[in-house]
Amino acid sequence: MTEKRSTKPLVAFLGGLNENLPEFKQFTKTFDVVFYELVSREQFVSDLKTKLHNVEAIYGAWAPFGKIGNLDKELVAKLPSSLKLITVCSAGFGGLDLEALRERGIKFCNSPTFGASAVAETVLYHVLNGFRKFGLFEAILRQNPHTIEARSLLGNVKNFDAESGVFVLDHSKKSKYCFGHHVGTIEVHSPVGKTATIIGFGAIGKEVGKRLSSLGMNIIYIKRNKLSPEEEAQLGYKVRYAARIHDVAAESDCIVLCLPATPQSINMINKGVIQLMKKGVILVNVGRGSLINDEDMIQGLKDGHIGFVGLDVFPEEPLVHHCQRQDMSLTPHVGSATSENFDQTAIFCLKNITQYLLHGKIENLQN
Repeated sequence: MTEKRSTKPLVAFLGGLNENLPEFKQFTKTFDVVFYELVSREQFVSDLKTKLHNVEAIYGAWAPFGKIGNLDKELVAKLPSSLKLITVCSAGFGGLDLEALRERGIKFCNSPTFGASAVAETVLYHVLNGFRKFGLFEAILRQNPHTIEARSLLGNVKNFDAESGVFVLDHSKKSKYCFGHHVGTIEVHSPVGKTATIIGFGAIGKEVGKRLSSLGMNIIYIKRNKLSPEEEAQLGYKVRYAARIHDVAAESDCIVLCLPATPQSINMINKGVIQLMKKGVILVNVGRGSLINDEDMIQGLKDGHIGFVGLDVFPEEPLVHHCQRQDMSLTPHVGSATSENFDQTAIFCLKNITQYLLHGKIENLQN
């Protein structure tokens, strides 16, 4: 007896999603679904000729091709002729050859910035760590589970080794009582009344401004084009526009990067710009790791020009350096990683695949 083959279009899922979503259950009524794990480039190329030979769309959960060397021109050439669409849950899509995909007639779509609020929450975490040193206090408290001793140890540190970024504690003698308002000679400050400059003022930047403004900070924003007076009023908080970081670096207590990597923005925070910054500035990056010249940033920390750095993105991801430094707070690129955002982006991608394969309609086309 001949096995009956499905006539439904095949969609390959690279990475998972919440399979209990009603939208996914409906999706499986229209499409055949295969969950595929990218193990190696060679295995993927082999499977494109067999189990994936007739795939019509690829659903990518959060930049899935990075683990096999990204989707370059050579790999694009090996994609099956049946493939019409690749859509990913992330907003970023570095490492994909969009022109090669376009030449093959394969559409590529990313997801809108559903996670703007979540990324802004991540900024808030790093900014508060920079001003209030909460992460450092917590680390010492876990080692010394006594509130007065933990505060006093940090208040009376022997010295701060700027080269390694480590506070050297003195356990040899009983520390004097400390209120917690300084760590060695470094003062702990409130963000109230301080100035935050946000570079990149799209959906994420605006959410960052809302949260930092709620802390009592003064907000400066930098983007290519100034918002209209009506657009600024709609923000719900006061802002001031600057065309370049060079113009406001000296007055900024905190600088937050919320923009993508482009030829113009790569290494935008470098030695020359750092030298213009206010001494002790807090620098936070939730954009892309390549926005900051890593060597210049570390030198800025060592010479004290930069007071604190908070990073959710890194220049050599997935590798992370400088983990031993206590004048930095680090999160593993989880800025938008919430269950709500995970589901929202999945629903968007499912809808995009359905609309394009069945009706030729598409959103967020990038090529």
